[in-house]
Amino acid sequence: MGNQLFRPKRLRYEEIWEIAEEFRKEHLADIAEIPVPIEEIVEFKLHIEIVPQISLKTSSDIEAFLSNDLKSIYVDSSIYFDDRYLQRLRFTLAHEIGHYVMHKDVIRALHFNGYEDWSEFIKNTKEEDIEWFERQAFEFAGRLMVPKEYLVNLIRPLKTEIEEYAEKLKKEAEFDMDYLLTGVARKICSHFNISADVVKIRIRKEKIFDILDINLYTS
Repeated sequence: MGNQLFRPKRLRYEEIWEIAEEFRKEHLADIAEIPVPIEEIVEFKLHIEIVPQISLKTSSDIEAFLSNDLKSIYVDSSIYFDDRYLQRLRFTLAHEIGHYVMHKDVIRALHFNGYEDWSEFIKNTKEEDIEWFERQAFEFAGRLMVPKEYLVNLIRPLKTEIEEYAEKLKKEAEFDMDYLLTGVARKICSHFNISADVVKIRIRKEKIFDILDINLYTS
């Protein structure tokens, strides 16, 4: 039957984007600040402790989770202490803050101690509810860390280059939209200090090519 206490609201993307933008206005002195100082926001604005947890990922297949008293974010220590995973850590923190902002009432209603209880809870909850819970946090984190207007302004000067590159790929019979988006994302992701994969998703979700009228289909 699943966990009856756990049923996240079914929010539309537009609603999540609005929530992320309101969060930005509330917690950033300069709403255009990029990269978003997510660790500072977590610790100094929200007063949530970031707690490295040894073997969290290997023992539970969970990289991070928000405590149900909303005072701590537990993060796998191998990610937290390894600079190679900084972009991943930043997005992970933003993801957990998505839960904090959108799902705090649901999380408070749960009673668990540590990642063992959280992992067990996940196993006993409807897959559909978990998918909504996680998808919403991913969308919040994506919009927060990669603001739409900033993304538009970064890609606008690349319009001609993107169209010419797409034409070149078509002539070589190698045109693939995912490949093209990956290339664009890699070119600009350092501005956000976030992974190219996250930026690629934002370009697609926010329909940036349509906004900028980037034409990829003329011969």
